[in-house]
Amino acid sequence: MGGMRPTQDSPGRTYRFYNRPVLYPFGYGLSYTTFVSSLAVQKPNIDVEHCRRDVESTRLTPHLAAVVVTAQVTIANLGEVDSDTVVILYLVPPPDSPKGSPLSQLAGFERVHLRAGERPKKLKIPITSHQLALADAKDGLLRVQPGTWRLRLVPGDYHPDQNQAEPHPGLRVVRLFVK
Repeated sequence: MGGMRPTQDSPGRTYRFYNRPVLYPFGYGLSYTTFVSSLAVQKPNIDVEHCRRDVESTRLTPHLAAVVVTAQVTIANLGEVDSDTVVILYLVPPPDSPKGSPLSQLAGFERVHLRAGERPKKLKIPITSHQLALADAKDGLLRVQPGTWRLRLVPGDYHPDQNQAEPHPGLRVVRLFVK
């Protein structure tokens, strides 16, 4: 089997690079209740130069990187059973990203317990400048990738059925514009 990234002989490995249908995607699970969610960001326009300066100044300390946008997730349990769910957010790089870029990458997650009929919970998940950077193939350094990124909220029961004409009703996507 080849490396992490897809090649002519290998579909790639890990959720970031695997480019074939999967049986059970990361986070897939069954529930005895029904969750509904929404996803929003206040300011989807992100200054690429601000991100570049921040990535450079926090190269050795990415945990100190600036939060450039905050994803706001609202989740509710509409069923009759108390249950837990895991809110999972992925970032999808722009389509014109350099060859070898990940197909998607984990942006954040949070486990939530909701009682049946409980008021919806509001979560805030920060996205930093480092999360909008990709490794440069030449030197391995992170470089902020300008363009339209997609932030995806993936429900726990999401299963990308290749025969399904419509996307999963719980899949939420917002666009982030790094320019």
